[in-house]
Amino acid sequence: MQSTDDLPRRKFKRIAKRVLSKFFSDCGLVELFAKKISMPWKILMYHRVVDPDGLDCPIEPGMYVQPETFFRHMDYLATNCNVIPLEQLVKAIDAKEKIAEKTVAITFDDGWVDNFSTAFPSLKEHGLPATIFLATSFVGTNGTFWTNSLALALHRLQQKRAKIEGFLKQSFVSPKIADLISAIIFCTDKAQANEKLSSLLTHMKNLPSKEQDVVLQALCELAEVDTDVAAKRSFLSWAEIQEMSRHNISFGCHSHSHANLTELSEGELRTDINSSLAAFSAHNIKPSSVFCYPGGYFNEKTQACLQTLGFRYCLAASSYTPKAPTTPTMLGRVSIHEDISNTCETYACRIWMGL
Repeated sequence: MQSTDDLPRRKFKRIAKRVLSKFFSDCGLVELFAKKISMPWKILMYHRVVDPDGLDCPIEPGMYVQPETFFRHMDYLATNCNVIPLEQLVKAIDAKEKIAEKTVAITFDDGWVDNFSTAFPSLKEHGLPATIFLATSFVGTNGTFWTNSLALALHRLQQKRAKIEGFLKQSFVSPKIADLISAIIFCTDKAQANEKLSSLLTHMKNLPSKEQDVVLQALCELAEVDTDVAAKRSFLSWAEIQEMSRHNISFGCHSHSHANLTELSEGELRTDINSSLAAFSAHNIKPSSVFCYPGGYFNEKTQACLQTLGFRYCLAASSYTPKAPTTPTMLGRVSIHEDISNTCETYACRIWMGL
């Protein structure tokens, strides 16, 4: 379980980063990195643009930026960077063309409805292109990711201060998970509870899906939460996708089920991705030539499948790129979220210096 000192330490790191970012910006170091030292192009990775206080349960810190933060980001990009569509960027990479300094491509993962309601107006106002990677089985539905169901279940149990001793003693609940769940439910500090939720989700994402499911099902049953359906729609509809596609927003494949693709058999893997591509075709949306891995999970099997399906590039969920060339070519991204980029200085340092 995380130490009770973790939250002050994280707060200190955020403050230190903000101070350093302001210093680096004022002395011109960020601009030096952007023009002379850093790679001339970057792919940015967003998820949600939302005020967490308006949601019905906590959200992982790494999953969102506040609307006002996003607006500042778009102002910075429009003023300081060469923002181009992802497809244009990969074509330039493919052709080994010289790419202008401070070139940026904007991407979003999953296809959340706030990409339309909140991010899209700002993108349109600034004339900025972006690519949204869709988990197509969720489009237009009230379906939800297991991470959201888990967060909601814990929130409900926390509100009720439910007795969970029996659940925590179950053989399928590891000591690590038991400690984190107990700490979340009985934590009275919202920020600390969110930090511990992030730790729990990080831990569970590293477990096999079957182990995740057992814990999730039991916890949701205890909290009387549906594991597969949310109270309201969280993801884009095809009508919203069609509207955005008319205004310089493109879309790509993020699988159909948003499963950990490395755990699927070759047949299941091909069926999943083909189902996603069929959904694009059925709604007259041309998918990007770039594939985006759910959770960033990939292996030789998934790479081979993407190659046979004609994908030339794929995206990781971080700046990581394999040292040896891969087929399809793996491109890293800069993860953008509220905790580390809520000022223009921290945002610029994040993009060009990796801070």
